[in-house]
Amino acid sequence: KTTLINLLMRFYEVDEGRITIDGVDIRNISKDNLRSSFGMVLQETWLKEGTVMENLRMAKENATEEEMTAALKTACAWVFVSSLPNGVNTKIAEHGGGLSEGQAQRIAIARAVLRGAPILLLDEATSALDEKTEAQVLKNLLTALPDTACILTTHRPGALKYCTRLYKAENGALTCIEVNKPA
Repeated sequence: KTTLINLLMRFYEVDEGRITIDGVDIRNISKDNLRSSFGMVLQETWLKEGTVMENLRMAKENATEEEMTAALKTACAWVFVSSLPNGVNTKIAEHGGGLSEGQAQRIAIARAVLRGAPILLLDEATSALDEKTEAQVLKNLLTALPDTACILTTHRPGALKYCTRLYKAENGALTCIEVNKPA
């Protein structure tokens, strides 16, 4: 899965075959343009030292409070963020120090939502959430971002019911193994 993500983001170049987005070979897209098409939350959550607001504005520098609140609500982060001593102005340590891993993941998801990219890449991005919260985050993403393609990598079978297509990587090939109607 890590190799697939690295190929998709062109951290590695494809040796054989090709990867396309809307029929366009990604090798024909500049790396900057390709990467700007993604909102990403990777398995190891990255937050910078600063306020929650500063972390959110990394995705959209001029984000309004309303936009940040909506993104935090989509990521099921609004309730805990609004209860922090200074709300979105609360300082957090690098890597989300001072927050639980699940809280840090939800702020990172909110940041990716706020970015507004056409493709959302979630690599084990809900691994620290309980099943109920994970389900709510995924439902919220489906509702809030109906036109956004979401690529979800997970080891949790419960998350798969929110996916329209399930793929399996095996023997150097990516194959669609199931088509679902999301929950």
